[in-house]
Amino acid sequence: MDAAGAPAKALAIKDGRILSVGDDQVVLPIYRLVSTDEIESLQVPDFNQKMLCNYYFTTPPSGVPEIYCRVDYRPQVDRCVKFLEEQNRTIVAVEKEFIESVGEEIYHRFINKMIIK
Repeated sequence: MDAAGAPAKALAIKDGRILSVGDDQVVLPIYRLVSTDEIESLQVPDFNQKMLCNYYFTTPPSGVPEIYCRVDYRPQVDRCVKFLEEQNRTIVAVEKEFIESVGEEIYHRFINKMIIK
């Protein structure tokens, strides 16, 4: 928040201090000291966004663990994965086609690595 209490905008750093400039929202560092006021005013964001990022921990036939990242742009936020809020809990609905496409990508990644070696 800026001095007037408005959400901070794009990030600029001068002499080690974070300044508020521009029109984009700032995402604060995850590893920082958080005040009690910030914790009490925390609002969980809507998880149904146009950008969907998924990380998969996999172990290919080589036995060396890997992290696979997939980023999807969804013009319609109800595609692939949908987050539903019901009775103080979050339900995740995943489309069958999304699971199949992720499985195929990971499978082909493993096959390509085995062929290249």
